[in-house]
Amino acid sequence: TEVQALSSSVRSFQTTTSNSIGTVCGWQSSMADERFPTMDGSTSTTSIQYYQEQLTGAIPSQFGLMTELTTFSLNTNQLGSTIPSQLGNLVKVTSNFAMRSNSLTSAIPTELGKLVSMVTSFYLSTNKLTATIPTELGRLSKMFHSFSLASNSLTSSIPSELGAFNRIALAFDVGTNLLSKAIPSELGGLVGMKTFLNLGSNKLSLAIPTELGNLVKLSTSFVLQSNKLCDDIPTQVQALSSTVVSGFSISTGNSLGSTCCEVLSDTTCNPTTLPTLLPSSGPTSLPTTTAPTPLPSFVPTMVCVAGTYVSEAGVCTECDIGRYTEDTMPPWPTSCSRCPVGKINIATGSSSCTACDEGKLSSSDRSSCGDCDAGTFVFNATSCEDCPSGYYAPTAQVDACLECGAGDHTKVASKATTCSSCDGGTYSEDLAINCSICAVGTASSSRAASCSDCEAGKHAGVGQSRCDSCDGGTWSNATASSCTACAAGRSSGTSAAVCTACDAGKRSDSGASSCESCDGGTYSAAGSHNCTSCVQGTYSSGGAAICLNCDSGKRSDSGASSCESCAGGTWSNATASSCTACAAGRSSGTSAAVCTACDAGKRSDGGASSCESCAGGRYSAAGSATCAACAGGTFSNAGAASCTDCASGTHSDEASSACTKCDGGTWSNASASSCVTCVAGRSSTTGSASCEDCKTGEFSTSGSASCTACAAGQYQSSTGSSSCVNCTTGKHSASTGSSICDSCAEGYFASDKGMVSCEKCASESQYGSDYTSAEGSPTCNLCVRESYMDDGECFEKPEGVIRTHAGTTLESMSLERGWYRSVSQAQGCAAWCHLPS
Repeated sequence: TEVQALSSSVRSFQTTTSNSIGTVCGWQSSMADERFPTMDGSTSTTSIQYYQEQLTGAIPSQFGLMTELTTFSLNTNQLGSTIPSQLGNLVKVTSNFAMRSNSLTSAIPTELGKLVSMVTSFYLSTNKLTATIPTELGRLSKMFHSFSLASNSLTSSIPSELGAFNRIALAFDVGTNLLSKAIPSELGGLVGMKTFLNLGSNKLSLAIPTELGNLVKLSTSFVLQSNKLCDDIPTQVQALSSTVVSGFSISTGNSLGSTCCEVLSDTTCNPTTLPTLLPSSGPTSLPTTTAPTPLPSFVPTMVCVAGTYVSEAGVCTECDIGRYTEDTMPPWPTSCSRCPVGKINIATGSSSCTACDEGKLSSSDRSSCGDCDAGTFVFNATSCEDCPSGYYAPTAQVDACLECGAGDHTKVASKATTCSSCDGGTYSEDLAINCSICAVGTASSSRAASCSDCEAGKHAGVGQSRCDSCDGGTWSNATASSCTACAAGRSSGTSAAVCTACDAGKRSDSGASSCESCDGGTYSAAGSHNCTSCVQGTYSSGGAAICLNCDSGKRSDSGASSCESCAGGTWSNATASSCTACAAGRSSGTSAAVCTACDAGKRSDGGASSCESCAGGRYSAAGSATCAACAGGTFSNAGAASCTDCASGTHSDEASSACTKCDGGTWSNASASSCVTCVAGRSSTTGSASCEDCKTGEFSTSGSASCTACAAGQYQSSTGSSSCVNCTTGKHSASTGSSICDSCAEGYFASDKGMVSCEKCASESQYGSDYTSAEGSPTCNLCVRESYMDDGECFEKPEGVIRTHAGTTLESMSLERGWYRSVSQAQGCAAWCHLPS
């Protein structure tokens, strides 16, 4: 421990590398024994316990190297061969040394006498052990529980040294062996026995020692049966039958009541001096139906009293001082008994003895009582004996000094007068001279019988009166000399027996008294030293055991404490490290898991947060990146999913937001990209779906928005005409828009085409008043009434001609009744004939 303590101050502390620190010296891997899987030679091993493991073979001598053992138990197996003498090296075994119920053979090693720290139990019963019981076992005098060598084949006598077991209370058992000779009187020193003393089923002989009567604490099982014991049962021993409530068995199988010289072949009887017995005057006749056998009647000739005895001279003699008799009936005693130890009498002829006062002893002649010094005791009321080691006497004691109990010490090896308490940090077992310092990992208060192991979570150096709590961030097992820093990833509060693994979501460095929560953007499993950054596409808030996946529509870099929403115009799947721009024709708002196709009539570039409506004159299908121009002859309003055909009478160019009405003089069918010019003879008003034929009396040139009325002097009798026709000669039109020309009335003429009016024949200088015209005449080529024409000239009609009308010619004149002409071409009167009535 002292060397290990240097590790805190030595910068380069190297002791364990290439050594076998932690393994007992001499231990080698070749010593490994598959029967004992825990037998690894560890210096920290303090207990070997293999109970009912069905182990066979020999006990490994290597167990003797494990000198830190405090418990060694191989009970109830099938182990054989001899007990290794090396087990005598286990000098720290205190609580239990046990190998009962096996098949161990040969002698008990004398080396086991070195186990002087034993305080509890020593068991070698139910084996096949032989030879004598080693006297060295008497050194195990600290045991207070049990000592058992029963059911073996041990021989010879019981060592008197076993009488030193004055603290054993529960069992002293050497029964069922081959032990012989007398029971040692020293076994009367087993004054702590309470329940089980067994010497039965041996070959013990001779008388029962009166000293066994000292076992006054025994309450059950006093067994001496089945031996060769003889003579009377001592009164002191018989008195135990009143306190041993069960199992008082001493007579069965013995010869008690018979003198040993009579029953033991190797013992002779010495004659007892008897007083001279004088016969009476004669025997008393006893009647019988048969001849009686004469028997002498030995009746004394004197009467002695208590305090006297019959001397060799046959007289009653007073007992000397220090002796007594108490018989009041014959046969009279032939000697006086010495007063028991501790008693005296001071007069001759005494029938009893008087006990010495406590602390005083009886002289050897039992004539007086004397004082002993402090630190001594009166032994058998005959001598002052120094108090042995571990005992004390403030004033002289009787028969034994006072035990200096656990937690106290006498300070001197013998003749102690005081028993003082041990200071804190020290302890003592019963009968201690000095207090022992508590080892590391243990502590004691004052007057401690032992040092208490420090609980897990506490520690103590050498000689501490209390165990100190481990600081936060450290821990210890029980019996620790120091506290160990918690490993990274663990923590502890004060007085911790273990360091607790940090919860998931927390971390710690070594030596931490508490675990700290992981920062946002990191996480940890339980028991972690460090927090790990969340990978891209995940996040965590503080104290997280795991990183959570970013939802669709969000993203994160590594080590993120939260996920960022994707901006408008982007999107992401779950666990995304970045957001992806929406493709052209799609759009998204913030936190979008998908981009939505633009509706028909809208469009978007890549990365758009919204779709924009197509301008008038353009259109788009759903999911379009661009708006297409409407074809000529169609149009669209803003946001149109398709283009609408222009109605008849309208037209549009490419990418038109509206159709334009065709100008006057043009027309169109539906879906026209341009208007068609009306052909000559036709016209249209604005927005016409067709050109209308000009009416009669009208005409148009190509592309006319309306038909023009024919000018005066012209006409058009046909519809759809591209021009007007001049009135022919003899006709005229006085107004515009004439569909026909009017014929000149009689007496009028139109000598030219396109005449607006007819000229009156009489007004023309070229004609005279004699001239006229027929209706529709281009000239005045007729003569007026009462005239006729001949050869282009008009002449007044001659007599005899019936009244003429305009246009009468020579040939067409009709004669009045009574007139004639010789020829039709006769002109003038000369040609006419006058017929008288």
